[in-house]
Amino acid sequence: MVRFLCPDENTVIHWPVDELGKISLSNTRLLFNMMSEKGITLVTAEPNYRREMLKYYQNKLHLDRRYGVMTYVDVRKSQSASRLFSVVNTQQEKEA
Repeated sequence: MVRFLCPDENTVIHWPVDELGKISLSNTRLLFNMMSEKGITLVTAEPNYRREMLKYYQNKLHLDRRYGVMTYVDVRKSQSASRLFSVVNTQQEKEA
């Protein structure tokens, strides 16, 4: 119905969803895949998120009263983290 109202596939629609964490993980995965195919980005705020769901979000933010807004960084995908680990591993090999 949303694409009927906005048929331009080049337009990304942001769709807020409340209580997404209450949906089962398998249904959440299906929902994200279905929306992604139609160019719809889901936006939600989850106080009690599940780690398994983080992979479905392109941007992940954590709000903390003491520290403000923090961004999650996936160290497995970060090239700078890979370079850091290679430097640490090289240092350890030299010391051994």
